[in-house]
Amino acid sequence: MNEKKLSIYLETSFISYLTNKTNSDPFINANQRLTKEWWHIKRHLHTLFISQTVLDEIASGHEEAGNRRIESIKEAQILSITSEVLALAKAFIDKKIIPIKASEDAFHLSVSTINEIDILLTWNCKHIANREIENKLRETCEKLGYTLPSIKTPANLLGA
Repeated sequence: MNEKKLSIYLETSFISYLTNKTNSDPFINANQRLTKEWWHIKRHLHTLFISQTVLDEIASGHEEAGNRRIESIKEAQILSITSEVLALAKAFIDKKIIPIKASEDAFHLSVSTINEIDILLTWNCKHIANREIENKLRETCEKLGYTLPSIKTPANLLGA
């Protein structure tokens, strides 16, 4: 029997760790290795998604690096930023769960929630993969009739 592939939203930090040059910081370097390992071993088992927010973020900066980031995720499907996505992102910011200066993070969370994505894959542990914030996000989503995706890092998905 064929099992449904899990849907995974690739947040910008994941793509940066996947494509950036090796970092001299041993912690970041280890996370880059885990990211590349997950990408090469596990990505084909899932349906991958990004949003226009991700595209805008990865295209910024050095042109060659931006092109490398865009090329790396060409198999991902692009989710639209709809009025429903904007309203949920605004709720996350208005409730002060996500600070306004991190509004892109609110968009990642809301677009993956509205589109019923199974897993949001990220290395952003400040505003996204943060247990305290995740609990508040989940509570807000439930009150509004949504289900927050499971928020994971590549280390979580590899069992590290």
